[in-house]
Amino acid sequence: MTPELIKSYIKLEYELDDLVEEIKRIRGQRAVSVVKGSCPDYPYTEHSVKVSGYKDDAISQLMSLLEKRDRLKAQMSEIRQFVDSIPDVKVRRIVKLRYIYDKSWNEIADRLGKRNTENSVRKICERFLKKL
Repeated sequence: MTPELIKSYIKLEYELDDLVEEIKRIRGQRAVSVVKGSCPDYPYTEHSVKVSGYKDDAISQLMSLLEKRDRLKAQMSEIRQFVDSIPDVKVRRIVKLRYIYDKSWNEIADRLGKRNTENSVRKICERFLKKL
């Protein structure tokens, strides 16, 4: 795991949100039509049939977006698992609050309490990331 990858978690989350919106948009573009048909056997009564689906280019675009979404989810899961496996509780909390929950150094120091300052939690995190 690299520091850059850990730091990119929030950006990956935003990208995932954008992908989900794009997937919803494409899924909403279903083509619907009504055609007439008849029973194959006597008395051959005519009836209407509703047909729906996607255009070929929409299907390939949707599949591509779904694959990308799955890759992003896997990458984000890998980052969360790494952060959860950090043995030092204080360091784990700092890294999680900063890079998973996008908290400021000041908010993290307040959450940790007990004489933790903005600079002290930032330094603890920087030292940890340098070790990677």
